[in-house]
Amino acid sequence: MATLSSLGAMRHSINVQEYTETTNPQTGVRTRSWSDKYTDVPAAYRALTSREQQAASARNSEVSVEFEMHAGLAITAANRIVFEGDVYEIEPPTLDETRQRRMKIKAARGMTDG
Repeated sequence: MATLSSLGAMRHSINVQEYTETTNPQTGVRTRSWSDKYTDVPAAYRALTSREQQAASARNSEVSVEFEMHAGLAITAANRIVFEGDVYEIEPPTLDETRQRRMKIKAARGMTDG
């Protein structure tokens, strides 16, 4: 099985978003929305095989893709990824086992604004 690292350069660009809440100081009305935390992050993208999807189903039955990027960004499962117009709910990132220079994130497409 090929790893993302062996598939070539990180030729895709993703945005990482975080859920924010702001309060209007005059009215007190709270507004909740997603906003960009990181933009144009170079990443590798790979659809998971059915076997990998089955292995991941114990944690999240909808995991279908994996993104890989350079480590060092503060990304958590509370964030989401926007890639080619699609929104992905993410699992907590894992670091490369050897050098911890790369981060892998398993994700599922179809998350809404909530």
